[in-house]
Amino acid sequence: MVLNPDRSARPARAFVAAELPANVRADLAAAARELSRPGADVRWTAAENLHLTLRFLGLSSPEVIRTLVEGLAHRLAQETPPAVTLAGLGAFPDAGAPKVLWAGVAGGADDLVRLAACTEDAALEAGFPPEERPFMPHVTIGRVRSPQGLEGLRTALVAARFGPSGPFPVRHLTLFESLPGPAGAVYRPLARFPLATGSVV
Repeated sequence: MVLNPDRSARPARAFVAAELPANVRADLAAAARELSRPGADVRWTAAENLHLTLRFLGLSSPEVIRTLVEGLAHRLAQETPPAVTLAGLGAFPDAGAPKVLWAGVAGGADDLVRLAACTEDAALEAGFPPEERPFMPHVTIGRVRSPQGLEGLRTALVAARFGPSGPFPVRHLTLFESLPGPAGAVYRPLARFPLATGSVV
């Protein structure tokens, strides 16, 4: 199994994620705009970059990436596609001291946990170190950069309502590389892994 040589011949800062339909990304972008009204210092995720991460991999060599692709293709082809619904907004570590702003998963969470476990198995087999934190399905919509406007953001989080958005089917997972760009990170797919049947596309 060979990846596109233009995208696999160099080390890649990679992650595995479920892509989101355009209408769901639009709903999330609207929620982010509401949270941005207090003017807090937040780096908001661009609408086209919104996704649901299953496993962050970090900087990885082409050889390791190819091994990972083979393992993911084998495992994920046997997994049933889940239906996912997003609802609710929150923050890590908590709304009182927000660092990462997220939208939650209200439906399909158990299935996403199962897919994350398959991804973790493939990552370990490819030589990645074990993930230190338990998987919690969510979509990151922003990252707080400084205390500026934090009180207003806390108030907005408490009052915010989001969803349900979906359900939508997750028919494949995608291995992305993250590239720096003038307007922020650009995410490019290295490979896609259909669930249940099929092969990498």
